[in-house]
Amino acid sequence: MNKKIVKTVLTILCFLQISAPCKGDGVKKNLTFTANGVSFKMVFVQGGTFQMGATSEQGDEANKNEYPIHEVSLSDYYMGEMEVTQELWETVMENNISRFRGLYHPVDNVSWDECQKFIKKLNVMTGIQFRLPTEAEWEFAARGGAASKGYKYSGSNDIDEVAWYDKISGKRTHEVGKKAPNELGFYDLSGNVWEWCQDGYGRYKDSPLTNPTGPDNDSYRIIRGGCWNTKSKDCRVSQRGYCNPLDFFPYYGLRLALDCGNYEQTEQRTVSAAKSSHFYVDLGLPSGTLWATCNIGANSPEEYGDYFAWGETKGYNSGKTDFSWSTYKWCNGSSTSLTKYNYNSDNGIVDNKTELDLEDDAAYVNWGPDWRMPSVEQFRELIDGFNTNSEWTSLNGVEGYKITSRRNGNSIFLPAEGFRYDSSLLGTGSSGAYSSRTFKSDDSEYVPGLFLDSSICNMTNACSRDAGHSVRPVRNKGFANQVQVDKGVISKAKSTHTYADLGLPSGTLWATCNVGANSPEEYGDYFAWGETKGYNSGKTEFSLDTYKWFKEDGETKYDGGNKTELDLEDDVAYVNWGPEWRMPSKEQFRELIDDDNTYSDWTTQNGVKGYKITSRRNGNSIFLPAAGYRIDSAFKETGSRGEYWFRTFGLDEDGWYYNSGYLYLYSLSIGFSSNNFLDDRSYGHSIRPVRLPE
Repeated sequence: MNKKIVKTVLTILCFLQISAPCKGDGVKKNLTFTANGVSFKMVFVQGGTFQMGATSEQGDEANKNEYPIHEVSLSDYYMGEMEVTQELWETVMENNISRFRGLYHPVDNVSWDECQKFIKKLNVMTGIQFRLPTEAEWEFAARGGAASKGYKYSGSNDIDEVAWYDKISGKRTHEVGKKAPNELGFYDLSGNVWEWCQDGYGRYKDSPLTNPTGPDNDSYRIIRGGCWNTKSKDCRVSQRGYCNPLDFFPYYGLRLALDCGNYEQTEQRTVSAAKSSHFYVDLGLPSGTLWATCNIGANSPEEYGDYFAWGETKGYNSGKTDFSWSTYKWCNGSSTSLTKYNYNSDNGIVDNKTELDLEDDAAYVNWGPDWRMPSVEQFRELIDGFNTNSEWTSLNGVEGYKITSRRNGNSIFLPAEGFRYDSSLLGTGSSGAYSSRTFKSDDSEYVPGLFLDSSICNMTNACSRDAGHSVRPVRNKGFANQVQVDKGVISKAKSTHTYADLGLPSGTLWATCNVGANSPEEYGDYFAWGETKGYNSGKTEFSLDTYKWFKEDGETKYDGGNKTELDLEDDVAYVNWGPEWRMPSKEQFRELIDDDNTYSDWTTQNGVKGYKITSRRNGNSIFLPAAGYRIDSAFKETGSRGEYWFRTFGLDEDGWYYNSGYLYLYSLSIGFSSNNFLDDRSYGHSIRPVRLPE
């Protein structure tokens, strides 16, 4: 049989470079990490004792909450050389909610809670336990640590040398690292964006402290450093601010910190790199799901592999020898004391989750971000008689099910691996049960999975969460050598503009070119949101001063009211291409890049970089060039980034209001950004029209 088994390597590689141990020879060492091609440096800070608060160089600008001055002792730690950039945020979160866009600008407009989500995902991706710095760590680093020269600001007494603040910022953020560093090599600890700290806010106490973490105050969290919009006094090293952890404004960003104890090594090593090369099979399933050829922990299809309790990522092979409620991670010793994934108050804490979080998904954690445990729907699709044929058989002496595609003849083998309960291994060779990531709502003790024995291969709702089951991973994206040949099925609309049918569920047809372009790779024209005349029609400045729907006394249209999308007379596609065409809605963009419908590949077409988006349903594709964008009179990031307006606005899926938004794309990511500020609408973005079938 001609199996199309394609070798893949995880896309997220994290390299840790170490030049000296934390303690010993006294040589400072910095760590450099690379995630999805985005590198960031963590600067080593040798611990010590310092006076925290309004010391003498702070002068009469100090506030009451900077007193009393008190002694603090800190252990060694690491802190980010730069503020977290939008490039790193986008590659982790797959979105960008910053007001002031630029890959190398600090991410802004982020709440403390959103920072925690970012760090949580970064930690799962890398296997490293990053965090926010404590307030004391932040101030010690800002002062220059043991190398401190007693400056008022971080790195100088002349604020213009080290900070972007209200007098010189131009009312926006700037690329990180453009000002002078401080004594330890940190940039922008004064100015650019306020930086969230881990601590809750509280008054200082007049007593020595060691590694303080601040009070347990969930109402307010510390921010430090001042920003582009603050006065110079707010950029001082002892200046303290605090905000609600849910607040997000274009003043707030973050910087990473890391405990020192994780890195007692003296030579370069690779962290969370491609642990091995994992193979998968394309069974030609309607969803495009690709099934791994082996279980986690196995090296061949017939090996049983490892066993995991549901929601745990370390299994039998990692030392878990007892599978029972008494050892289960997500309870306090019994099935009636669940601490996570529960619908029933009789079973413990209720959170109403419907599937595993990424950090609890054995496939995601052990194999990397391309992989997941299967959902119930993916299991059902796998054994659907219309898609596959299932046969109980033997492979190299091991009993199990061979599942063969009716579409292309490819197959996978699921061994009858049994299961583990208490300290026993039961049912090997005669039965098996494979866990899904989906959570069953009516009985919190059990989860759905695939059950198999010699007489049946079917879904079950009786996989006990505390028992040890096998995991067969799936993936849907990032697969090399699986790009289908573009069939070139392109139709022509009445208005002479061509479109491609990608077989999308909604029936939406996507134009092959941007408005103002004559070929897919041409950039085309640029438009402010809600304006129908663009750069090619003589608009040379894209700012609030020239924006059609703004006047000094307020907006004149689309101010929130009852409107949720552009009127036809303000829709670029409708006005410029005719009544069959519209600017896409956010939902149409979401459908376009949904992994169940298409796969997206950063590529070069006729010398132009951009995304080729190919249908999983019929192989047709469109190309979105990285056309850049226009701000004021400048032309930004052509060839490296693209931004495409959608016509809708209002409340997003999380209940936040946005006044416009767009699809962004660059080499590492494609996703959505929502604008919360009026001047964002005035920027010039590309338009890729859509239409529905006649």
